Amino acid sequence: MYDRPYLPKGCRKYRYEEDVKETIVSNIREVSKSDLQLAMRAEGFHFYGTHRVVPLYAYKGKLYREAEIQPSIEKEERMNALQWLIHTHKHYSTYYAKTKRFDLPTKFYLAPDNHESRTDILKRLRRDLSRLLIVDGVLYEQSVVPMYRLVTFGWGGCGTCLHLVRYRYPQKAVVGMRGWYWSALDHEAAIAKANEVAARRGDTQDVGKFHKLVEVYMPEFVKRVYL
Repeated sequence: MYDRPYLPKGCRKYRYEEDVKETIVSNIREVSKSDLQLAMRAEGFHFYGTHRVVPLYAYKGKLYREAEIQPSIEKEERMNALQWLIHTHKHYSTYYAKTKRFDLPTKFYLAPDNHESRTDILKRLRRDLSRLLIVDGVLYEQSVVPMYRLVTFGWGGCGTCLHLVRYRYPQKAVVGMRGWYWSALDHEAAIAKANEVAARRGDTQDVGKFHKLVEVYMPEFVKRVYL
């Protein structure tokens, strides 16, 4: 859904026909599992379900992981991630003009002339689909490179946690919190600091419980700076 510009007779300024609906056919690249290389195994690197180890695969210079959906959707709708993607794109497409989206900054509401064209919508759709793969009938999505993050809870004694970040954090945030983030290769430094912080805070129940969370088989993917 997009806004189509038109120029009324005798006018110099474009008007917009809003909410123009159009259905298109989109494709996702399909590959075989044999085309992927196991790059990492990351413990707890998942969004839903029970605690488990998630394999990350390399394909053409990028990391991929099996896509996840909420367990309630999988149970109630009886669909896997690929089926749910097809269903939502067919019936509840989110590809409509930004001026209609509720999750964008207020400036879009204050600027009625900021219309998203058909070209803009298609560009956004192709960008999102380019991050997906269908591997032997299973949906995979591009993944960030895991990194360790140290977190404390409340006052001393409330707990210290070393976990993996699953989201794309800005580089400034990582560099600005020196000593609280580590690359997937720096597990020894991360564990040592976690034990030190836990002991200093009085989180005795956590001291000695921290362990390596990522097995890295292709270290060339770990490129981020943590200085």
